[in-house]
Parts: sequence; structure tokens; C-alpha cells
Amino acid sequence: MKNTILKTILFLPLLFILVMFESCRPDPIPIKIPKGESKMVVSSQIIPNSVMLLALSRSFDALVPTDTSPGNSLLDNILVAHARVTVSYNGKTDTLFRVAPGFYGTIQTPLLDNVIYSLIVFDSSTGKSISASTEMKKRIFIDTAYLETKINKKDTARYLYIQFEDLVGEDYYMVNIYRNTEFIANSITNPLNIFNFNNSGDVSTRALSDQTFGNKKHLEKIDLGNFSKNDTCTVTLSHIGNDYYTYLIQKQKSEANGLGNFLGEPVNFITNVKGGYGFFTAHWPDAKILIFKE
Repeated sequence: MKNTILKTILFLPLLFILVMFESCRPDPIPIKIPKGESKMVVSSQIIPNSVMLLALSRSFDALVPTDTSPGNSLLDNILVAHARVTVSYNGKTDTLFRVAPGFYGTIQTPLLDNVIYSLIVFDSSTGKSISASTEMKKRIFIDTAYLETKINKKDTARYLYIQFEDLVGEDYYMVNIYRNTEFIANSITNPLNIFNFNNSGDVSTRALSDQTFGNKKHLEKIDLGNFSKNDTCTVTLSHIGNDYYTYLIQKQKSEANGLGNFLGEPVNFITNVKGGYGFFTAHWPDAKILIFKE
């Protein structure tokens, strides 16, 4: 009997607190979030030997259901499949041809140091246009590139070493690594692979700032954890601007957070695209092809 009375005495204050908390909780406030405007998104790459490629897609509102009925797939809604794409430089204008739905390229546009390239895209499906401009930085070359394999009882580690001479002043660089990608003289067998960054482990990118370099001849060591015996490693080195470097760093932070990670730091990407998102960049990559032979 005493135990029952004691339990009742201890429970009553707790019940009082719960009732007070419930009565003090404010009523939910309805929040109306405006529908996000769909805009074109630009991604660009240059393959060695003067091939410029652009990927064009559309942003979409994640809170609005997407029509994926037969004949109206998600890719059809996202990819800009019918666009007029031009790049202008030194008073000349080149029209890019469609490589695949959402992908456009040109093999006739020359890569010229310290020249401004201007992009204009007209989407015939929506009637919307975007524009962007970027400067082609001075070309830089790879001095040395080699692979290293370290094998122990528990694991096998593979590394890429790339050495190049840092330019005078404050400069930024981009290293792209492609796994088992077939490069041809003026193109790539599957041009879509050039944009598959951090998607399947076949392509990765690294942005470098010479503010962290210790020597004029910089040696960068890169862990190639996804590579295996007899894999082909293609590495490209490009000289890029500070704005594109900042964009790449923001992307890397976002990817480190993980898609759908609500605890991750939100990232508002910078862009040089007027009327759209993404980044239009022109850079002249130097490439080396290596094979893991063990």
C-alpha cells in the first residue's frame, strides 16, 4: 500500500509537467513555400585536343512531384535536348552540335590563352535563354606523372603522383582523373563519361591552390583507392580561375556532406551563368595516360 501511494506521489508531478508542456505548445503555423523556378544548369569540360563539351540540364523543385508517366521520363524533364548553343571569341562565333540529348560539343573552336569565351544558350522547348563568359587561362603542362602500388598483408594501396611547375603569382589548378576511359585523338568514345564526377568512382576531380604549395615544382599525391591491377589511369591538368576554383571547392564540400544529409552544411553554389545555374569554364588540359602493371 505504501509503495502504491509513493508511486502515485512521484507520478503526479510528472503528469502535471506533461499537461503544462502540452498546453503551452503553440499551434502549428502553416508555411507556404513558393514553387522553385526551373532554370538551365551548365556544366562544361574540354577534352585534350580542342574538344569543348557542354552538359545542359534543368533545375527542378524537389517538393513538387515530377511527371514520370510513360513517354515523359525524369531525364526528358531534366535534360535540355533541343537548344541552340553558341560560343563566341575574338569576334567569331561557333555553333555547337548535339552529341546526345543534353550534351553539346564543338571540335572547331580553338583554345587560345587569355581569351574571353562567351556562351549563349536558347532552349527552344521553354523559350528561355542563358549566357555566360569565362577566360581561358594560360596553358600548363604536366612534367611528370607516375603510379605507385603498395601491397601489405591486409591491403593494397594505389597512388598517382603528378608534378608540374607552378606559375608566377596566385594561381589555381584542376586535376581530373579518369578510370578506364578510352580517350581518342580528338574525342572520347562516350562523351557523357566526361561529366560523371564522383558518380561511379570512374571519374574524380581535385581543385588545387598554389597558396598551399611548398615548392615551385609542385608534386601532388592522389590516393586511387578505386583502381585495380591493369586499370588505365588518365590524368589531366588544367589552369583555372579563382571563381571556378571556388565553385569546385563548394561542390566538394557538398559531396562530402552527402546527398540528402540534412545535418550537412547547406551550400549556395556560386555561378557565372546569367539566368541559370552551374558554371561555364574554358581551360586547356594537358593529359597523361598510365596503366597499373603489377
